[in-house]
Amino acid sequence: MTSLGLGMSFDLGDGTDKPPLGLGNTRWSTKQRGPEVRISIMDLPQNTVIAVADGEKLSLFRNDGDAANVKLIALPSVEIDSSKISSGARHSSSSANPDDSQQNEDGFGLGVTEMLNKQVLDGKVKSLVIVAAPRTLGEMRKGYHKSLADVLIGEIDKDLTGHSLQDIEKALAAA
Repeated sequence: MTSLGLGMSFDLGDGTDKPPLGLGNTRWSTKQRGPEVRISIMDLPQNTVIAVADGEKLSLFRNDGDAANVKLIALPSVEIDSSKISSGARHSSSSANPDDSQQNEDGFGLGVTEMLNKQVLDGKVKSLVIVAAPRTLGEMRKGYHKSLADVLIGEIDKDLTGHSLQDIEKALAAA
């Protein structure tokens, strides 16, 4: 059983006692020996890439400010291969299976993850925050490469696509 210091504790039942990624919009570092360290998302290092996605749209930003003064700038749009199909979604639509539009959204989320994995593996992304609609974020997590997980400093499970830059900065500051 592990305590989060907020009157909350958890037991994953697998003996690891590691908190789940994204819990409380923070990430626990497992690279240090001893007690795990919480890192707040609002302390965004300069040049951190922020990916804001839902099942149909991706917007990329970079923190051009420093950790204390976040200043997001929009990055050019990237082509996403949305032909990926989530495991379990390979069946035709029926009342027991997601409809085609849901499968397309899930495929888009996996395409975003594939693109981010490639960017990380190519050394183009050194630190990353993912802001995504809850279902999209869940689909994206299935495809995280270990290298992506290593540079991921946080996740926010909120749909902010189509929101202003100021709304995204506020959500990051509040995380």
